[in-house]
Order: sequence, then C-alpha cells, then structure tokens
Amino acid sequence: MMNVAIVEDEENQAELLKSYVKRYGEEKNIDFHFFCFGDAMDFLHNYKAVYDIVFMDIEMPYLNGMNAAKELRKIDKEVCLIFVTNIARYAIKGYSVDATDYMIKPISYSTFSFRMERAVAVAMHNNKQDIVITSNRSYYRINVNDILYVESRGHKVVYHTASEEIESWETLQGAAEKLGKTFVSPRTGVFVNLRYVKSIQGDNISLGEGHDLIRIARDKKREFINTFTVFVSNT
Repeated sequence: MMNVAIVEDEENQAELLKSYVKRYGEEKNIDFHFFCFGDAMDFLHNYKAVYDIVFMDIEMPYLNGMNAAKELRKIDKEVCLIFVTNIARYAIKGYSVDATDYMIKPISYSTFSFRMERAVAVAMHNNKQDIVITSNRSYYRINVNDILYVESRGHKVVYHTASEEIESWETLQGAAEKLGKTFVSPRTGVFVNLRYVKSIQGDNISLGEGHDLIRIARDKKREFINTFTVFVSNT
C-alpha cells in the first residue's frame, strides 16, 4: 500500500491525476490511498510524513509549489516529489528541491505511466517494507505492515504484532525511523500503526478485539485524531 498526496488547486486536474493513479494501481496490482489538497498551505499545515508520493502543482494561489517544496524538504527529505505544471522551465527548477520528476500539462496516461514507474521505485526504496529486528542474539525479519504498535519498555523497544511481542535493545526513535510514515505517536514512548486503529474513545485507542488499549495523551489527542481522520478519509 502506498499513500499519495495530490496538491492541486484545479479540481479537474486533481481528478485526472487520481484516475491515472487508480488505473496504474490496477495495472500493477498496487494499492494506493489518496490525500487531496486544494492548496499548498493546507498541505503543509500540521504536515505528517505519511506520504510515499506527492504530486505538486507549481502554479497555485497563496503559496506556489516551488516554495512549498522548499518548506516540505525541511521536514521530509525522503518523500518522492513530482511537480506538475504548464511551464517546463518551472519544473526543471524542481531538481533544486530534490524533485524525483516532473510532468507537463496536459498529461497523457502513457506519459504518466512512464514517469510513475520511476516514482514507485523511488518510493519503495525510501519505504522498505521488511525490517530486521535483533532480539537476544536472534534475528527476525518482519514486514512493517504486520506491526500494530511499538513501545519503549525500560531500555528496550517492544514490537507488537497480532501474534507475538519482540523485544529489542534499541531506542524508540531509532525504531520509529525505520517503521515508516503510518506510525504516529499518541503519547511519549509509543508509536501506533494507523492501519490498525479501530476507534478512539475517551483517552484510549482501540486496535481491535483481543489487543491492548493504547492511552493517548491529552496534549496530543487533537493532533492524533486529525491525522487519523485524514488517513481514514483517504483510504
């Protein structure tokens, strides 16, 4: 599964990109989840690094795509960024902000598919699905999508899956960096995989029947709920 953000002020262009991504996903058997933003300021507000690929229009009101990309790179240096524009010379400047590629409007599906091939490869490289966990001189290969949440326990980090707990001598921050963009912290010492959140009731996050309730800190509750709501509304 890949998360795709489309930052485009023209609704018809946003819908076109969305239809192209869906078509590409059907052809390549890749599950894409969409997040659409009408302007760059909305996109950057309370930005969370949960995206694998970002399509960014350059000519937008309030904050143009090039300046938005500069701000984006301050907080997310890895996300695959593709500029979409009417003017080629604007897009070429995108390499100064480590853009992966650019597309010139009007965009045909054949052009999109060709460019998307590279974008997916870059995104997969940036967000490797399998990680290796070292525990008591044993090594576990595990897919990050199978991890419900991770927590610090003393000087260890505990990885929780549906079937087991794996303890590892490492820092929680180090674990979070390799887990990817769908893991969000509801309080100090815990990162939760948004894919498994079933409900948020009071100060507790439910990951489904048979799993622990995760307490959410009051000062992080609004931010966590907003991130979760955006994630669910685009999946």
